[in-house]
Amino acid sequence: MRKFLVWLKGLNRTQVALHGGLFIALFLIFLYLTFPYDIIRDVIAQKLEAQGKVQVAIGSIKPFRLFGVRIKDLRIADIDDATKVFLNVDETRVRVRPTQLFLGRVWLDFDVYAYGGGLAGSYCRHGSANDVAINFVDFGLRNALREFTRQVGQLDVDGTLGGDFNAHFSAGAKKGNSGALHLSLDKLRVANINLAGQQLPNLKFEPGKLAMELQQNIFKLSDFTLKGDNLSLKASGQVYINETSPSKSRLTLTFKFKPSEEFESGLGLLAMGLPAADADGYYETHVSETFDSLGAKRGGGLP
Repeated sequence: MRKFLVWLKGLNRTQVALHGGLFIALFLIFLYLTFPYDIIRDVIAQKLEAQGKVQVAIGSIKPFRLFGVRIKDLRIADIDDATKVFLNVDETRVRVRPTQLFLGRVWLDFDVYAYGGGLAGSYCRHGSANDVAINFVDFGLRNALREFTRQVGQLDVDGTLGGDFNAHFSAGAKKGNSGALHLSLDKLRVANINLAGQQLPNLKFEPGKLAMELQQNIFKLSDFTLKGDNLSLKASGQVYINETSPSKSRLTLTFKFKPSEEFESGLGLLAMGLPAADADGYYETHVSETFDSLGAKRGGGLP
């Protein structure tokens, strides 16, 4: 011990800094290599499964660069039927910006690869403020909507989704919430439509768009338009976000749709229940439901 103290006194400040930095670096590498990722994987799966009637499988969780993790093969399915897959993500990468910690911020960058495309974004928390920015690139709708289309009826949906989402949330000050969502739909096709025993014509749409604006705790649907060869759609309305109980959030939407003569005749008796069309040939319907009531009508699923 005495020899060690003598050696330590003989070091100058530069040498102390170098030896201290080397020790810290080796210690961080040791933690990085020995971190219990398998235990974390199981904990994440258990937490997700506790949220509803689902089974969760995670292929692996591994370190990614120096301050990140990589999650591969995340799969969320119905607890009683593994073929009912609600979410299937190939890979997720999350990285922490350590320099932001010195500024009192938690800043995460993330990339998600799923359904032939992906998304990239960031999340920053500073005090009570939260900022989110996400870009969507070429999400394939065929696999992403497979379980949904399976529940609503027999049909095949194909196409790609892109766009961006930016939002600022202020905890305890709803007036400070603001943001916008812009989505684009390309090469949208709907085929093999069988509704209540009626076989309907296939649908082919022009590129479409959806725009929503966030003010306080309300998402307002400012624009939604789809023009197709056999069906055109419009929608307006809002989504009220219940922050204390998200499942109680409410959708209040108005849909307008204009079918072609071929599509309308294919509806058969179903067309008899439609209200009168307006001067432009659009039929109108209204939806006012909470998320949990919609889930109950679909027969369950993700909470």
